[in-house]
Amino acid sequence: MCHDQIIWTVNVDGIAMPYAASALGLEDLRWRLQHLRTVFEIDSFELLHLTHGADHCRSRVHLVYVHRKARETLDIVITFAGWQREGLLVRMEETADAGYVGAYDRFIRFLQAG
Repeated sequence: MCHDQIIWTVNVDGIAMPYAASALGLEDLRWRLQHLRTVFEIDSFELLHLTHGADHCRSRVHLVYVHRKARETLDIVITFAGWQREGLLVRMEETADAGYVGAYDRFIRFLQAG
């Protein structure tokens, strides 16, 4: 459902937050999502809000990830805005809020202390 040249942007630094990195192209996005699934289990996925038009949609999602090795949780809310052309997703903007950044920082500190 994604265009080969999909642009997936995330509003945080992918070096500081490697599980939230931007991607350019389908293969890059596929690697990012597979890496995320390798490291985390998805404990819950709750759609909080959804709006859509002819070629654009926006959603807010509550996610709870569990780190497979450490068993520590990452409880976050993310906003997605997507655009499609000819039935394929061509652009997605993933926006992490301050709560996400704080949760991620606590999560990384926990893993580093481990």
